[in-house]
Amino acid sequence: MRRARREFLKTGLAFAASHLTAPSAEGFASVAANGDVASVNMEIVGASFDPASREVVLIGRQNHLYPAPIYPDDLVVAMRAVMQSQADAIGVSIDRGPSDDQMIVNYFPENIESLLQDTRFGETLFVSDYLLKTYGLKKDPMTGREVASSVKAYRSELDYQLEDLIRSLQAGPASTSRRPSSNWYRLWFELLTGVSRSPDKLTMVFDNPVMLVKTEKIEFDAQRRAIRNPQNLQSPPAARAFSSQMTRLLGAFGKEQPQLRRLPEMAKLVRVARWALDLQLPVSRAHLDSFPVFHQPTPRTVPTATVTKSFDFGWARYYASLYGGVSLNQRNDYAHREAMHMKHKVSSARSQPGFKTWAIELDGYQYLAAQVNSILGVR
Repeated sequence: MRRARREFLKTGLAFAASHLTAPSAEGFASVAANGDVASVNMEIVGASFDPASREVVLIGRQNHLYPAPIYPDDLVVAMRAVMQSQADAIGVSIDRGPSDDQMIVNYFPENIESLLQDTRFGETLFVSDYLLKTYGLKKDPMTGREVASSVKAYRSELDYQLEDLIRSLQAGPASTSRRPSSNWYRLWFELLTGVSRSPDKLTMVFDNPVMLVKTEKIEFDAQRRAIRNPQNLQSPPAARAFSSQMTRLLGAFGKEQPQLRRLPEMAKLVRVARWALDLQLPVSRAHLDSFPVFHQPTPRTVPTATVTKSFDFGWARYYASLYGGVSLNQRNDYAHREAMHMKHKVSSARSQPGFKTWAIELDGYQYLAAQVNSILGVR
């Protein structure tokens, strides 16, 4: 099994200590020396804009045990992707490569070089998708090592496949070697959420956001390009069972994989960016283009895995190429409801006018507000 460098899997999510000063809002935010927000640990629940003060504020629920750090350039990358994309595609996809032993990593929008590639945002999407594949194979293609998990209910997609294979062997003559026929399908992440908006459109709130793992059958043309589900066929039962498990247990997997905790927040930042554009907030395109984005190397290729499993009836070798990615293409379909109480609470809870982050208590829950004007260039 070919080895590859794993530097891209390092989190690389912390600014240098010299860039940070004192934490605020009970340690859930770090501020730079100039007072701007350097990072926040929150589960985003919404955003708000005050025309009088021209403040744009992210609102999130504080997570004491399993924080998901969000950095200014995460929001910048999300805004750039939404503003610059000529198509709807935003995300990452691991696809079939030019040879059977290699897969290609594509970053979208692909017509704009390095928009997601080599960023912390893009790394989170890639690593999340890569983890989905390694959990599915129960093997890391980069190292050749078997994958273990602390999640007790975890079963790999290959486990489900082998159960089907064993049942078929029990029903017929045993074979010492068997390679399954081509049965291509893809697995990918997608955020399912409602988006409510106040009557004045200035405040938006996520309604029951869930990060789904979805699956569909695919085929390939003569140039090895994927043709997505041309006959609207279902993925095999093993793929459907695995995708359902990963959706159900993603929070548990996130406890052992920080990037899986960040993934829903990156997806929500894209939806916040769509809200900002729908509202026509006075965001400075020139400011976004010049905003420094942390360089985090991300891969262009990954190897295909070969998995051999032994059981009572013999052995099976799987040439496993799990396809898919992270799709952030979804647009906001707004529902209108009263959200003004959150907007007023955001403004009134700040103890000092100059603070960029502050704590909010709303309906008995603790939230964090983070002013992001200096990130978006809103003055």
